[in-house]
Formats: sequence, structure tokens, C-alpha cells
Amino acid sequence: MGYSTADAQDLTQSFFGRLIEKRLVAQADYQRGRFRTFLLTALRRFVINEWKRGRTVRAGGGKQVLPLEFASAEKVFSLEPSHNMTPDALFERQWAVQVLEHSLARLEQQQRELGKSDLFDRLVPYLTMCGEPPGYEAIASEFGSTTAALKMTVSRWRKELGRLVREEIRTTVLSDEDVDDELSSLMTALRT
Repeated sequence: MGYSTADAQDLTQSFFGRLIEKRLVAQADYQRGRFRTFLLTALRRFVINEWKRGRTVRAGGGKQVLPLEFASAEKVFSLEPSHNMTPDALFERQWAVQVLEHSLARLEQQQRELGKSDLFDRLVPYLTMCGEPPGYEAIASEFGSTTAALKMTVSRWRKELGRLVREEIRTTVLSDEDVDDELSSLMTALRT
């Protein structure tokens, strides 16, 4: 939101302190929208109120300090590419990436339990589209398989990954009907 690192840390500390102290999470109402939207709105309101007061509450300020580990977050954010995304859009995108990463980790665990660790490691670029996937021919030769069999494996894994993503999303909503809406939000967040 354009604050310095120190000011952003102070605001974050104060926001979570207020969230806990005032038990604001109890005001979240699923009928009124998503929980992450509730958090973003609460944060925006908090920042506006702090700005209106013309001061930034420094860590401590006579209140119990909640230990938050900023160093690793700053390291992650310092590596983020420059972009024109709003903080809300960036938050939604990070949520979508987390859902995908968690689902991919579950798929990887399934394959490791089936003894397919090496094959998964070689084929994962076809699932993520990150990096340059090696040719199917080279992998088929390495594993004594055919390109058609590998393509079928990737196709099955993509379907399983889709199922795992839906399952992951299902844990965050109240009904099955909401899964498609959340999946749509996830896809939109990834496109931006």
C-alpha cells in the first residue's frame, strides 16, 4: 500500500492485535462474502482509520506485543517482481498460488507413496508449465516407456490435480455449490 517496511510492519502488528483484541473474526459472515474479502476489507478500514488519526502505532505502544516474524516475509516480498497489481489482486493471486502449491504437493506425495518419485520429478514441468519441459522422448527412453504412455500419465495427473484443487477449495467453503465460484475466482486471480 506504499508504506515503508517499518510502517507496514507496525500496521500489520497493530492490525492483528486489533483483530484479536476486538474479536473481529466473529463478525465474519459467510452469507456476506468470502473470509479473505472480509480480512482485506477489515485491513483497508484499519489502515484508513490509522491514516486519519495521523499517526502510526509503533510496535508495543503500551500493549502486549504479538511476535510476528517479518524477516522471511520481507525476503519473499523483496523477490516479488515489480507489477501493477493492486494489493487486493496480489492477495487473491497469492491465495490461488497457495491452493495450487498445496494441491501439487499432495499429488507429489501420492506419487511418492506409489514409488513414482523419479517419474513425477521428471514430468512435473508438464503439470506446472514452469520452465521448459524436457521432451517426452527422452523421458520415455529413460524410464523404458513410450511417449504415448507418458502423455497419458500426465493427462491422468492433471485430472487428479484438478480434483485435489477442488478438494482443497471445498475445505474453505460451506457448500459444494460454492466450489465452482471459488474455482472461477482462483482462475481469475491466476490470469491477472
